[in-house]
Amino acid sequence: MPSPADDPRPLGHAVAGATAPAPAGPSGEARRGAAVSVTGVSQWFGRRGARRHALDDVSLEIEAGEFVCLIGPSGCGKSTLLNLVAGFVAPTTGTVATDGAPVTGPGADRGVVFQQPRLFPWLSVRSNVALGPRLAGMRRADRRRIADEALALVGLSDVADRPPYELSGGMQQRAAIARALGGRPRVLLMDEPFAALDALTRERLQDEILRVWAATGTTVVFVTHSVEEAVYLGTRVVAFSARPGRVIFDELGGFGARTDREDLRSEPDFVTFRDRVHRVIRTAAGG
Repeated sequence: MPSPADDPRPLGHAVAGATAPAPAGPSGEARRGAAVSVTGVSQWFGRRGARRHALDDVSLEIEAGEFVCLIGPSGCGKSTLLNLVAGFVAPTTGTVATDGAPVTGPGADRGVVFQQPRLFPWLSVRSNVALGPRLAGMRRADRRRIADEALALVGLSDVADRPPYELSGGMQQRAAIARALGGRPRVLLMDEPFAALDALTRERLQDEILRVWAATGTTVVFVTHSVEEAVYLGTRVVAFSARPGRVIFDELGGFGARTDREDLRSEPDFVTFRDRVHRVIRTAAGG
Protein backbone atom coordinates (compact mmCIF):
# COMPACT_ATOMS: atom_id res chain seq x y z
CA MET A 1 0.00 0.00 0.00
CA PRO A 2 1.45 3.44 -0.92
CA SER A 3 2.49 5.70 1.92
CA PRO A 4 0.87 9.11 2.40
CA ALA A 5 3.98 10.77 1.04
CA ASP A 6 3.54 8.89 -2.26
CA ASP A 7 0.24 10.70 -2.94
CA PRO A 8 1.02 14.14 -4.42
CA ARG A 9 -2.57 15.36 -4.21
CA PRO A 10 -3.59 17.63 -1.34
CA LEU A 11 -5.90 16.10 1.24
CA GLY A 12 -8.93 18.01 0.01
CA HIS A 13 -8.38 17.29 -3.68
CA ALA A 14 -11.67 15.56 -4.34
CA VAL A 15 -14.33 18.24 -3.98
CA ALA A 16 -12.73 20.88 -1.82
CA GLY A 17 -15.23 23.25 -0.25
CA ALA A 18 -18.21 21.00 -0.95
CA THR A 19 -20.71 19.91 1.64
CA ALA A 20 -21.52 16.45 0.26
CA PRO A 21 -19.21 13.98 -1.50
CA ALA A 22 -19.22 13.34 -5.22
CA PRO A 23 -18.48 9.97 -6.84
CA ALA A 24 -15.18 11.25 -8.24
CA GLY A 25 -12.90 14.23 -8.11
CA PRO A 26 -12.51 16.89 -10.81
CA SER A 27 -9.96 14.82 -12.70
CA GLY A 28 -12.15 11.73 -12.61
CA GLU A 29 -10.09 9.93 -9.97
CA ALA A 30 -11.91 7.41 -7.79
CA ARG A 31 -12.96 8.32 -4.29
CA ARG A 32 -10.36 7.56 -1.66
CA GLY A 33 -12.64 5.71 0.74
CA ALA A 34 -12.42 1.98 1.30
CA ALA A 35 -15.20 -0.53 1.69
CA VAL A 36 -15.55 -2.21 5.10
CA SER A 37 -16.89 -5.74 5.48
CA VAL A 38 -17.90 -7.27 8.82
CA THR A 39 -19.08 -10.86 8.46
CA GLY A 40 -20.59 -13.03 11.19
CA VAL A 41 -18.65 -11.32 13.98
CA SER A 42 -19.23 -12.32 17.59
CA GLN A 43 -17.06 -10.98 20.38
CA TRP A 44 -16.46 -12.28 23.88
CA PHE A 45 -14.25 -10.79 26.59
CA GLY A 46 -12.94 -12.28 29.83
CA ARG A 47 -12.12 -15.80 30.92
CA ARG A 48 -14.25 -18.85 31.52
CA GLY A 49 -16.78 -18.24 34.26
CA ALA A 50 -16.64 -14.46 33.84
CA ARG A 51 -17.06 -14.03 30.12
CA ARG A 52 -18.92 -11.06 28.65
CA HIS A 53 -20.73 -11.39 25.34
CA ALA A 54 -20.27 -8.02 23.57
CA LEU A 55 -21.39 -8.71 19.99
CA ASP A 56 -23.49 -11.49 18.51
CA ASP A 57 -23.30 -12.49 14.83
CA VAL A 58 -22.91 -8.97 13.43
CA SER A 59 -22.63 -8.53 9.66
CA LEU A 60 -22.27 -5.15 7.92
CA GLU A 61 -21.24 -4.15 4.41
CA ILE A 62 -20.14 -0.51 4.27
CA GLU A 63 -19.52 0.94 0.83
CA ALA A 64 -16.56 3.17 0.03
CA GLY A 65 -17.32 6.80 0.81
CA GLU A 66 -20.30 6.16 3.09
CA PHE A 67 -20.78 8.02 6.37
CA VAL A 68 -22.22 5.36 8.67
CA CYS A 69 -23.36 6.19 12.20
CA LEU A 70 -23.51 3.41 14.80
CA ILE A 71 -25.91 3.94 17.69
CA GLY A 72 -27.42 1.88 20.49
CA PRO A 73 -27.76 1.55 24.27
CA SER A 74 -24.68 1.88 26.48
CA GLY A 75 -22.61 -1.30 26.44
CA CYS A 76 -24.15 -2.63 23.23
CA GLY A 77 -20.79 -3.14 21.51
CA LYS A 78 -20.62 -0.11 19.19
CA SER A 79 -17.12 0.85 20.30
CA THR A 80 -16.10 -2.80 20.30
CA LEU A 81 -17.04 -3.02 16.64
CA LEU A 82 -15.03 0.13 15.92
CA ASN A 83 -12.01 -1.40 17.68
CA LEU A 84 -12.38 -4.54 15.57
CA VAL A 85 -12.32 -2.52 12.35
CA ALA A 86 -9.35 -0.52 13.68
CA GLY A 87 -7.51 -3.79 14.32
CA PHE A 88 -7.02 -3.12 18.03
CA VAL A 89 -8.65 -6.45 18.87
CA ALA A 90 -9.38 -9.59 16.86
CA PRO A 91 -12.91 -11.01 16.59
CA THR A 92 -13.70 -14.13 18.59
CA THR A 93 -15.53 -15.46 15.53
CA GLY A 94 -16.14 -13.98 12.09
CA THR A 95 -14.06 -11.74 9.86
CA VAL A 96 -13.37 -8.03 9.33
CA ALA A 97 -11.93 -6.70 6.07
CA THR A 98 -11.27 -3.44 4.22
CA ASP A 99 -11.51 -3.61 0.43
CA GLY A 100 -11.41 -7.40 0.74
CA ALA A 101 -8.15 -7.50 2.72
CA PRO A 102 -8.49 -9.08 6.19
CA VAL A 103 -7.86 -6.75 9.12
CA THR A 104 -5.08 -8.32 11.19
CA GLY A 105 -4.01 -5.26 13.18
CA PRO A 106 -3.86 -1.46 13.04
CA GLY A 107 -2.91 0.02 9.68
CA ALA A 108 -2.35 3.35 7.95
CA ASP A 109 -5.47 2.79 5.84
CA ARG A 110 -7.58 3.35 8.99
CA GLY A 111 -7.44 6.48 11.12
CA VAL A 112 -9.03 6.69 14.58
CA VAL A 113 -10.42 9.67 16.49
CA PHE A 114 -11.25 9.04 20.15
CA GLN A 115 -13.59 10.82 22.56
CA GLN A 116 -10.60 12.64 24.08
CA PRO A 117 -8.05 14.32 21.76
CA ARG A 118 -5.04 12.51 23.32
CA LEU A 119 -2.56 15.08 22.03
CA PHE A 120 0.99 15.24 23.38
CA PRO A 121 1.25 18.49 25.36
CA TRP A 122 5.02 18.86 24.82
CA LEU A 123 4.63 18.89 21.02
CA SER A 124 3.23 21.67 18.88
CA VAL A 125 -0.08 21.14 17.12
CA ARG A 126 1.78 20.62 13.84
CA SER A 127 4.15 18.09 15.41
CA ASN A 128 1.21 16.17 16.87
CA VAL A 129 -0.39 15.96 13.44
CA ALA A 130 2.92 14.97 11.82
CA LEU A 131 3.61 12.22 14.36
CA GLY A 132 2.25 9.39 12.21
CA PRO A 133 4.23 10.38 9.12
CA ARG A 134 7.30 10.83 11.34
CA LEU A 135 6.97 7.31 12.77
CA ALA A 136 6.59 6.06 9.19
CA GLY A 137 10.05 7.46 8.44
CA MET A 138 9.00 10.23 6.07
CA ARG A 139 11.26 13.12 5.25
CA ARG A 140 10.80 16.31 7.26
CA ALA A 141 9.51 18.25 4.22
CA ASP A 142 6.88 15.59 3.50
CA ARG A 143 5.82 15.45 7.14
CA ARG A 144 5.35 19.21 7.28
CA ARG A 145 3.45 19.31 4.00
CA ILE A 146 1.05 16.57 5.06
CA ALA A 147 0.52 18.11 8.51
CA ASP A 148 -0.11 21.57 7.07
CA GLU A 149 -2.63 20.19 4.56
CA ALA A 150 -4.51 18.37 7.32
CA LEU A 151 -4.51 21.44 9.57
CA ALA A 152 -5.78 23.62 6.73
CA LEU A 153 -8.59 21.14 6.12
CA VAL A 154 -9.85 21.55 9.70
CA GLY A 155 -9.18 25.29 9.87
CA LEU A 156 -6.23 25.24 12.27
CA SER A 157 -3.40 26.60 10.13
CA ASP A 158 -3.08 29.68 12.34
CA VAL A 159 -2.36 27.65 15.50
CA ALA A 160 0.04 25.08 14.00
CA ASP A 161 2.97 26.22 16.15
CA ARG A 162 1.08 26.46 19.44
CA PRO A 163 1.02 23.74 22.13
CA PRO A 164 -2.30 21.88 22.46
CA TYR A 165 -2.99 23.16 25.99
CA GLU A 166 -3.43 26.67 24.61
CA LEU A 167 -6.35 25.51 22.45
CA SER A 168 -10.01 25.17 23.36
CA GLY A 169 -11.54 21.70 23.66
CA GLY A 170 -13.14 22.01 20.24
CA MET A 171 -9.88 23.09 18.63
CA GLN A 172 -8.04 20.21 20.29
CA GLN A 173 -10.54 17.77 18.85
CA ARG A 174 -10.12 19.32 15.40
CA ALA A 175 -6.37 18.81 15.83
CA ALA A 176 -7.03 15.16 16.68
CA ILE A 177 -9.09 14.83 13.50
CA ALA A 178 -6.23 16.43 11.54
CA ARG A 179 -3.80 13.94 13.09
CA ALA A 180 -5.98 11.05 11.94
CA LEU A 181 -6.23 12.57 8.46
CA GLY A 182 -2.45 13.04 8.32
CA GLY A 183 -2.05 9.36 7.54
CA ARG A 184 -4.44 9.78 4.58
CA PRO A 185 -6.66 6.96 5.79
CA ARG A 186 -9.26 5.40 3.53
CA VAL A 187 -11.46 4.74 6.57
CA LEU A 188 -11.93 7.23 9.41
CA LEU A 189 -13.17 5.63 12.65
CA MET A 190 -14.66 8.07 15.17
CA ASP A 191 -15.61 6.97 18.69
CA GLU A 192 -17.96 9.59 20.17
CA PRO A 193 -15.50 12.38 19.28
CA PHE A 194 -17.82 15.24 20.23
CA ALA A 195 -19.40 13.78 23.38
CA ALA A 196 -17.36 15.87 25.83
CA LEU A 197 -17.99 19.20 24.07
CA ASP A 198 -20.62 21.84 24.76
CA ALA A 199 -23.69 21.88 22.50
CA LEU A 200 -22.68 24.81 20.28
CA THR A 201 -19.13 23.53 19.74
CA ARG A 202 -20.51 20.08 19.04
CA GLU A 203 -22.83 21.41 16.32
CA ARG A 204 -20.00 23.39 14.72
CA LEU A 205 -17.76 20.32 14.64
CA GLN A 206 -20.55 18.21 13.18
CA ASP A 207 -20.64 20.56 10.20
CA GLU A 208 -16.83 20.59 10.13
CA ILE A 209 -16.53 16.81 9.88
CA LEU A 210 -19.14 16.75 7.11
CA ARG A 211 -17.04 19.28 5.19
CA VAL A 212 -13.91 17.16 5.73
CA TRP A 213 -15.77 14.04 4.59
CA ALA A 214 -16.93 15.86 1.46
CA ALA A 215 -13.43 17.10 0.69
CA THR A 216 -11.68 13.74 1.10
CA GLY A 217 -14.20 11.05 0.13
CA THR A 218 -12.99 9.01 3.10
CA THR A 219 -15.31 6.32 4.45
CA VAL A 220 -16.46 7.37 7.94
CA VAL A 221 -17.73 5.05 10.68
CA PHE A 222 -18.99 7.19 13.56
CA VAL A 223 -20.09 5.94 17.00
CA THR A 224 -22.51 8.13 18.95
CA HIS A 225 -25.08 7.99 21.75
CA SER A 226 -27.05 10.87 20.21
CA VAL A 227 -29.89 9.95 17.88
CA GLU A 228 -30.01 13.48 16.50
CA GLU A 229 -26.28 13.44 15.79
CA ALA A 230 -26.55 10.09 14.00
CA VAL A 231 -29.40 11.28 11.80
CA TYR A 232 -27.73 14.64 11.10
CA LEU A 233 -24.33 13.20 10.14
CA GLY A 234 -24.96 9.81 8.64
CA THR A 235 -25.89 8.82 5.14
CA ARG A 236 -26.79 5.58 6.89
CA VAL A 237 -27.81 4.82 10.47
CA VAL A 238 -27.16 1.41 12.07
CA ALA A 239 -28.68 0.66 15.48
CA PHE A 240 -27.71 -2.12 17.88
CA SER A 241 -29.66 -4.04 20.48
CA ALA A 242 -28.66 -4.14 24.13
CA ARG A 243 -25.74 -6.46 24.91
CA PRO A 244 -24.87 -8.67 23.22
CA GLY A 245 -25.12 -6.22 20.36
CA ARG A 246 -27.01 -7.27 17.26
CA VAL A 247 -27.98 -5.09 14.30
CA ILE A 248 -31.67 -4.25 14.71
CA PHE A 249 -31.96 -1.25 12.37
CA ASP A 250 -30.02 -0.37 9.22
CA GLU A 251 -31.32 2.34 6.88
CA LEU A 252 -30.01 4.90 4.41
CA GLY A 253 -32.36 7.58 5.75
CA GLY A 254 -29.69 9.79 7.33
CA PHE A 255 -29.22 13.38 6.20
CA GLY A 256 -25.41 13.56 5.99
CA ALA A 257 -25.34 14.11 2.22
CA ARG A 258 -27.77 17.03 2.26
CA THR A 259 -26.15 20.17 0.87
CA ASP A 260 -28.79 22.59 2.17
CA ARG A 261 -28.48 22.20 5.95
CA GLU A 262 -30.03 25.42 7.22
CA ASP A 263 -32.88 24.60 9.64
CA LEU A 264 -32.45 20.91 8.74
CA ARG A 265 -33.02 19.74 12.31
CA SER A 266 -36.53 21.20 12.32
CA GLU A 267 -37.63 19.86 8.94
CA PRO A 268 -40.52 17.34 9.09
CA ASP A 269 -38.61 14.55 7.32
CA PHE A 270 -35.68 14.94 9.69
CA VAL A 271 -37.90 14.96 12.78
CA THR A 272 -39.86 11.92 11.57
CA PHE A 273 -36.74 9.84 10.91
CA ARG A 274 -35.08 10.97 14.14
CA ASP A 275 -38.15 10.01 16.17
CA ARG A 276 -38.33 6.61 14.47
CA VAL A 277 -34.70 5.85 15.28
CA HIS A 278 -35.27 7.06 18.84
CA ARG A 279 -38.15 4.62 19.28
CA VAL A 280 -35.94 1.77 18.05
CA ILE A 281 -33.20 2.67 20.54
CA ARG A 282 -35.63 3.13 23.41
CA THR A 283 -37.18 -0.27 22.73
CA ALA A 284 -33.73 -1.87 22.49
CA ALA A 285 -32.80 -0.38 25.86
CA GLY A 286 -35.98 -1.76 27.41
CA GLY A 287 -37.55 1.67 27.85
